[in-house]
Amino acid sequence: MITGIFIISCASKPENTPNYVINIINGVENIINNNEPSIPLEVMKINLKSTLTINGTSDSTDTSTFRTLSYFTIDLKGNIYIFDENLNKVFKFDNLGKFVKTFGGRGAGPGEFIAVGGITCLNDTLFIVDSPVKKMNRFDTEGNFLNTSMIPGTPSLYNNFCTVNGMLLMQRLSIKKNENNLEMYKLTEIRESNLKKLTLFDSSYVGYPPQTVKEELSISRAIAANKNYFYIANKGDFLDYKIKVLNGNGEIQKIIKKKFSRLKISEKELNQNIADLQDNGLLESKNDSEEYKLQTDYKPSIRWIFCDKLGRLWVNESRLIEDPADKKMKFSIFENGIYLNSILLNLDVTDPSMIYDVLSTCDLQFLGNKIYALNRNENRLTVYEY
Repeated sequence: MITGIFIISCASKPENTPNYVINIINGVENIINNNEPSIPLEVMKINLKSTLTINGTSDSTDTSTFRTLSYFTIDLKGNIYIFDENLNKVFKFDNLGKFVKTFGGRGAGPGEFIAVGGITCLNDTLFIVDSPVKKMNRFDTEGNFLNTSMIPGTPSLYNNFCTVNGMLLMQRLSIKKNENNLEMYKLTEIRESNLKKLTLFDSSYVGYPPQTVKEELSISRAIAANKNYFYIANKGDFLDYKIKVLNGNGEIQKIIKKKFSRLKISEKELNQNIADLQDNGLLESKNDSEEYKLQTDYKPSIRWIFCDKLGRLWVNESRLIEDPADKKMKFSIFENGIYLNSILLNLDVTDPSMIYDVLSTCDLQFLGNKIYALNRNENRLTVYEY
């Protein structure tokens, strides 16, 4: 089926009139884009089409599909691996969505898990993080257990675990004691397949526990990569729309900016957001909801960032929403730091209009030539061509 695509603006600048300026600040190129697209959206030929949906089940007798979808990845052949946090097993499906097998299970033995924090595939090896026991389990793509190694450092919760340019990208949260205080760190790092650390892109911290949602938001980062660069953005910015462009050593190569006006959250949108959080088991008391209301006034400029099959940067940014039921996601697309155009997409992800979803794991991935969208509420995974 063809999925709804909504054009925000397809008008482009007059020929030979750039929609950006470049300033050199402290030796770094800063590309400052205005909000006028540089090319019509039609020229970009983005045609979103859902090609596959894999649904979970509540039937305990059905062994061919998952109960509670949690994490997923794909291999080089497009086979899909879905981790079921209810059964602590991995379900393998082929690239057409046909069930193949399950492997893993609950326990502390070889090939078993206590509590998985992420899954990814590097070449022909699956890597599965077992967070509480700091173990990295490795399987081949047939589900055969290979080995386990200990993850260096303190126990962590993983917000992002994926593969980029033949390496492992980890975004994790850990708590450390500093004299008489506790500090909460959020780290973004690259490791080799043997878990040797190559680059620490970011290590930001606040006191633990954070006093407000915004305080934790201030140390949260969005990251993406293509074959040339890594891109990292601060999710806690409400006025500054900025993405740092880094090389593999974490050195800043340039900075991408776009004009952005601070967005106020409407009362209807805030109430819907609170209802969604309550449905997910959060904000259980009235005091929790009232405190959240006091903390929530403006939207962050940038929510998530991705690199597509052509190496372009897609920035999922906040937007004005008139109807709380409006679940479309806004993406501004950049190439070589230049703003091309923006698009609204209907993607079947968990709570796409959640205001402060930036503290959670992203349920959207650009893998290979496709987009994969996880919906935890509906317990399904949808695959799109674009």
